[in-house]
Amino acid sequence: VFTDSYDVLSYKNVNITDGKLDLTVRRVAGSPDPQISWIMIVEEDTTAPAGDFTINSGAEFTNDQHVTLSFNAEDDLSGVNQTRFSTDSENWTEWDNFASSKDFVLPSGDGEKTVFVQFKDKAGNISTTYQKQITLDTKGPVIEFSGNKGTYEVDSQVAISCLAVDKLSGIATAKCPSIEGSAYNFTIGENKISATATDKAGNKVEVETTFTVTVDFDSLGNLTESFVNKKDIAHSLKTKLLSAKDAAERGNTTAIEGKIKAYINQVSAQSGKSILSENAELLITLADKLR
Repeated sequence: VFTDSYDVLSYKNVNITDGKLDLTVRRVAGSPDPQISWIMIVEEDTTAPAGDFTINSGAEFTNDQHVTLSFNAEDDLSGVNQTRFSTDSENWTEWDNFASSKDFVLPSGDGEKTVFVQFKDKAGNISTTYQKQITLDTKGPVIEFSGNKGTYEVDSQVAISCLAVDKLSGIATAKCPSIEGSAYNFTIGENKISATATDKAGNKVEVETTFTVTVDFDSLGNLTESFVNKKDIAHSLKTKLLSAKDAAERGNTTAIEGKIKAYINQVSAQSGKSILSENAELLITLADKLR
């Protein structure tokens, strides 16, 4: 006759010898009645769990303090049932129920962060400390344009350089065009240059700068001189522009129109001769803007 379950007693600090527990059960303590004996084979778990983990699936950089830890841990005997975490290996969280992943908040401030993890099995064995690093980068790249003079006369040269840098995670992709060429190849008026860059943490930056191309009688005269391959023709055309400039300073609009018209007619006549056709077309377009 055996006791009911509520009469079952529990004992602590039971001696186990060579993995065996000798257990004897009597109906009444001290009774000579037959007894039942077992020898229970007990496999003691003294081995700590083993495992590993990743931060954001092994990413090297992140732009968000909130990350995901993914775990892979095993314990062949009692099984893994708890985990705890630290960011300095000294101050640990409370033990938490083991799960395959966990949302985790990194310490604030950009830079490299280290996360420490320990696993514990059901027998109370604690694993070695595992650690992983990830760099927190919350600031976007810096895009700089250099060499921009702001305003360029039509006979000058434009040389604007673009550089994208990110000192923490580095540049992943960038469209950062450098502009170089004769000012007459750009639009008369405002010109825009746009650049974008994304760093390895996923921060994206877009930057825009502008420069202006202008035309006046002097700059058009210089450009004309550089386009015409005959000195006498170049001199004649430039003289007409100087006369138009003088008329503009006197406020004589009729004279301005006459001199510009004479200039355009002569350029048209020299197109394909002393002036390349495409250059003649450009000079006419620029002269029209001075009317």
